[in-house]
Amino acid sequence: MASIHFPPITSPISENRLQIQQGARPLPHLSVGQLLEARVLGRLDGERLLINIQDQNLVARTAIPLQAGENIRVRVEGLNPLLTLVLMEGSGGESIRTGEALQSMRANSFTSPAPENRLQIQQGARPLSHLSVGQILEARILGRLDGERLLVSIQEQSLVARTAIPLQAGENIRVKVEGMNPLLTLVLMERSSGESIRTGEALQSMRAEPLALAKSLIGLLEALDPENPGAFRTLPAKGEAGRILQLLQSLVLPKNTVENPLWIKDCLQSLGLLLESDVRKEFQKGSSTGLQERAVNLKELLLNMVETLRTQGDGEGGKGLPQKLSLFEGALRNIENLQVLNVLFQEQEGKYLLQIPFLLSGRMTTADIFVYVDQENQQRKKGSEGYRVVFALHMDALGDIMIQAKWKGKRLGCLIECGSDEIRDFIRPSLAVLAERLGALGFQTGEMTCTVKKDLGQAREEFYQRELSLTAVDLFA
Repeated sequence: MASIHFPPITSPISENRLQIQQGARPLPHLSVGQLLEARVLGRLDGERLLINIQDQNLVARTAIPLQAGENIRVRVEGLNPLLTLVLMEGSGGESIRTGEALQSMRANSFTSPAPENRLQIQQGARPLSHLSVGQILEARILGRLDGERLLVSIQEQSLVARTAIPLQAGENIRVKVEGMNPLLTLVLMERSSGESIRTGEALQSMRAEPLALAKSLIGLLEALDPENPGAFRTLPAKGEAGRILQLLQSLVLPKNTVENPLWIKDCLQSLGLLLESDVRKEFQKGSSTGLQERAVNLKELLLNMVETLRTQGDGEGGKGLPQKLSLFEGALRNIENLQVLNVLFQEQEGKYLLQIPFLLSGRMTTADIFVYVDQENQQRKKGSEGYRVVFALHMDALGDIMIQAKWKGKRLGCLIECGSDEIRDFIRPSLAVLAERLGALGFQTGEMTCTVKKDLGQAREEFYQRELSLTAVDLFA
């Protein structure tokens, strides 16, 4: 049986080159040897940059020490499986005085906390010209340097600013000059149309609490279950609350999952993650029949419940309203966070994150599933598309489990990582059964392996941090 090779998540990058995994909207009309203009918007982590080419923001991996604000010229060296770009000689030093700004910051470091809603700038040898207190300026965030330091572009100069405001690379902002001595102090005005605050909130929420969705669903189940002593006793729309409870109970890994091969898709629709997509498709058809016939989903029910609570109250004279609104709005926000993140993932890296709720020894958790799509082959020839799927699980008896499945066409292989020899010996006998069942479905099975990784818990955390280290850009402009 031929084996399928699983490449590491990160691999060495060729010197003087940038590699890009294009997303759902690849750059059009590219050819090997073509020259492109690019701008570095910001650094995401060690080797990953956010760059702009042909008005598209793309995530590139490179060992070249490029800085936010640089304009570079690159040559297309390869298109498959990754877009590979060669940095042209002499184009890597055009950083709009980034080095000067950083040097000035190091020499004149700030010693007091950054004031709320303000940016502070220590200007260098060439200060901004013709400034006055009260003046309104346009600025663009080029990248985040560290905790409170940003690189911003004002009047075509790149400056290092210190702020506690959670601004992200790519944002366009308006600021008012509040003071000029000893520091240039700017007050953030109302966010301009290019704001990315919503995507920033979604990223921050997921990084801080990956299980937020599961916890929200637990809270809803406990609050709506009439057999629970702590359940809500009064709600303005009891019928709506009953439908929410019924839908929640159907979401949690039902017993007939094995008999329903489309259960994951049904789960995504039941959560409401596909709500806007389904509505858009029906409008594109010019018909509302599908909207009337489709099954109700949790997001819609939560929207209705929140609206009812706001307009009719909570049925207890308002004393329980804050708690109830917090519960329903929190669950709604976590569903929308997952939607926003998947738009962001598609924009930047061509992948998906699915969170599937299930019960484990009476405790609700989620199976986190990362899906990576080989966009190059998918567009070139139908049937040749490739996928890599990573399952990140934490189970009561088995502990941390990481599963990588990779398939192309009808060829599929699977690598399972666990934390001990005992768990590996428990899983291994099931691999032959899995291969047999896949064969019955028409798949050609490659290597089916289970290995031990002693530091799997730490590796899982690092994997999450790496996958969620995207930069929030404007998705709603």
